[in-house]
Amino acid sequence: MNLKRRLADFIMPTTNVYVLREILRFQCTGSQLLTVLNALGLINPANMALSDLFIHLGMIGASLALHLLLFPRNNFLTGSGKD
Repeated sequence: MNLKRRLADFIMPTTNVYVLREILRFQCTGSQLLTVLNALGLINPANMALSDLFIHLGMIGASLALHLLLFPRNNFLTGSGKD
């Protein structure tokens, strides 16, 4: 039982390091991943408390707004290669 608890406690820091690596290496993909992970955080019933709900919705909104500000749609490459 103690081993399962230790492995479960290891998952969150490992996920945080992976997200940080994605953000540092591939900024656009990393910020999209951050938005998705914040949204997935709402699946946990413990995060459905009213105070946590506002924090999660704020983090989702902030990460989405920063993604749209840092990576506007008109800066992406087109699929055809012709401009």
